[in-house]
Amino acid sequence: MHVFASILEGRTKEQKLNLSKSVITALAGLFPDVENIGMDIADLEKGVGFSKKRL
Repeated sequence: MHVFASILEGRTKEQKLNLSKSVITALAGLFPDVENIGMDIADLEKGVGFSKKRL
């Protein structure tokens, strides 16, 4: 299982690592039979995306 997350830029490597550890720990508890669980985090550039709030 692999998780891909896109979050707004500005977080430190330590914050991203903590997020990854938290997500993987939760998934490991939910799916104990899955041997390999990993996660990648990509930074989204602020001001480039669009959301409903900007309508």
